[in-house]
Amino acid sequence: MVLSVPASASQRAGNANEAGRLADIYAVYSAMFANPDSSDKVYLIDAKTDPIQLEPLSTSIFESSFNSERCFSIPPSHTAAWKEILAETHTRKNSPGTLERQLKIKIPYVILTAADIREIGDAIAKGIRPPNPKFLGGRNLITLGDVYFNQKRTLALTSYSSVCGSLCGSGGNLIMEKGTDGKWQYRDWVSCHWIS
Repeated sequence: MVLSVPASASQRAGNANEAGRLADIYAVYSAMFANPDSSDKVYLIDAKTDPIQLEPLSTSIFESSFNSERCFSIPPSHTAAWKEILAETHTRKNSPGTLERQLKIKIPYVILTAADIREIGDAIAKGIRPPNPKFLGGRNLITLGDVYFNQKRTLALTSYSSVCGSLCGSGGNLIMEKGTDGKWQYRDWVSCHWIS
């Protein structure tokens, strides 16, 4: 016997699952900004997110050195969840996202369009403040990585980069775990980061 589900119920379940996933994505991003250690008074955040490619998918030697699986120290209790995340990085490797103003953070932020990036990119590369008042107080161009989850969405992998000049910046991968209180917390399981 085959159990059939009405399309409308199936669509509602899919929409609810996607809405829950989106809420978790923004909760992860918001948790990343929970303890600011920057001199920025305004966060300048690229609207486009970057996909993470773990070895052997990375083609750049620089990118490979920071996205290598040897950079992660996953506790044995989380091995199954980590494998699910790795599987998702392969299936979603070519689907970068676009951020909307849904971050819940203390510091004001601007979501940057491609035109904004061109405008402030030149100023940041030259080490000068962007002339547009919309960007005042922002010193770094921040790019967030896509967020990859295990199936239960209790563990997440993402990345960040913050560029403050042609030879100034930092970045790397981050692992976050959802606590029993529903809040996402940083886990110190990544050993490779870059800084210049």
